[in-house]
Amino acid sequence: MFGFGKKKIFTLKAPLSGKPVPLEDVPDPAFAERLVGDGGAIEPSGDLLVAPCDGTVAVLFPTGHAVALVADNNLEILMHIGIDTVDLKGVGFEKLVKQGDKVVQGQALIRFDTNAIKAGDKPTVTPVLITNMEAIKSVGICDGEQVAGETDFMTIELA
Repeated sequence: MFGFGKKKIFTLKAPLSGKPVPLEDVPDPAFAERLVGDGGAIEPSGDLLVAPCDGTVAVLFPTGHAVALVADNNLEILMHIGIDTVDLKGVGFEKLVKQGDKVVQGQALIRFDTNAIKAGDKPTVTPVLITNMEAIKSVGICDGEQVAGETDFMTIELA
């Protein structure tokens, strides 16, 4: 149905550098209660969001605060830089790709300014979610400091 093939475990690389945060600790109920999708979050230590896997940019929000990818295996991945950052109206976000672009794991997607986010009184914690939850059985978040495009961040058991 989803075109996952025989591979039942899928691993996403870290989409940004920083410290992993359990999704239930994200200060927004839509994310913390998994209403948008399942996954984890990262408190960023850098300023670059990269593709956690090969795929296609399905949605690039006009303000640059979030991007959704469809992985080559059809998993839908939403990355939302900060909380309520849409209110910043694009200040502090530089889009490095366009909607419809094919991307490879580690490719830069969005550059962001954590100081601009903090100046707007917004949390910088960044949820990384699988939004087509019917396609997955479980999600595990890796411990330890994350390095954008290099360390394993999320292990997904496919349905």
